[in-house]
Amino acid sequence: MRTEPTDAETAGAHSPLIFLGAGAVSEAIVAGLLAAGADPTAIYVTNRADDGRLEHFRRRFGVHAGRDTAAFPAGLVVLAVKPADAAEALREHKTLFTRAPLAVSVAAGIPLAALRSALGPTPPLARAMTNTSVVVRKAVTAISFEAGVPPAWRRAAVRLFEAVGTVVEVDEPALDAVTALAGSGPAYVYYLLEAMTAAGAAVGLSPELSARLARETVIGAGAMLAAVPEAPEGLRKKIMSPGGTTEAAIDVLDAGGFFRLVEAAIEAADRRAKALGERFRAAFYARGAEPAAPEAPVEPGALDRRSV
Repeated sequence: MRTEPTDAETAGAHSPLIFLGAGAVSEAIVAGLLAAGADPTAIYVTNRADDGRLEHFRRRFGVHAGRDTAAFPAGLVVLAVKPADAAEALREHKTLFTRAPLAVSVAAGIPLAALRSALGPTPPLARAMTNTSVVVRKAVTAISFEAGVPPAWRRAAVRLFEAVGTVVEVDEPALDAVTALAGSGPAYVYYLLEAMTAAGAAVGLSPELSARLARETVIGAGAMLAAVPEAPEGLRKKIMSPGGTTEAAIDVLDAGGFFRLVEAAIEAADRRAKALGERFRAAFYARGAEPAAPEAPVEPGALDRRSV
């Protein structure tokens, strides 16, 4: 019985990582990977124009950062640019994509089909949606793969985002709903925190004390959710004793249609995500990401060998 993994099965674990884009998402992922023990000399970062950001990556992390991407090795490519810049990035760095064993896009709204049409038959593709908690390594990231992506490279992509939080795999059509719930979700919590802070001041607390109490309450509740397997409903009911203060507050929220308001808000975010996706896709093509001419497919085994 074979017990040792093959080269193809472990290739993703040893691949160089190439980040196209030197913004906050790339920085957070690189920081998380290095904290988990990744080799900084296997990480490459480039961007379109900001020399200061590249110097920041070199100084802070000791990674390769520059614009001579012809000198970059074949590796897993992370497309981490603004949607408006994606078409140009694909054109400028076509060789990097052609040589890559996998490319993962975090460019919002651009579907896998559009990327595939622009790039041609290689590389295998994935698309991910994360949120701003990536900067504290508490992100929720959803990732969707094209059919046929080898298991080793699926695992490599998942590990990439596990360095900054929780990862779930979904079918691509679900990414709009993920955006509405988890992508925008931190803002809903912050908005609730704003309302709690204002309400505390309205019942007599100083604004400073109200803000501190509200913030620490939300942090503590999050820690409880992380530490206790019980569902939120059960945790709420343990606080909400009959005839008590919590029940009085929840009754007001229920009377105001709290659940329906939250549902309507997330439905609105889902509709907007779909509309923005259509807009980004149209702009992607308008900026010159025409369908690529057919190319001879690269042998998957050759990609695996080239990037170990």
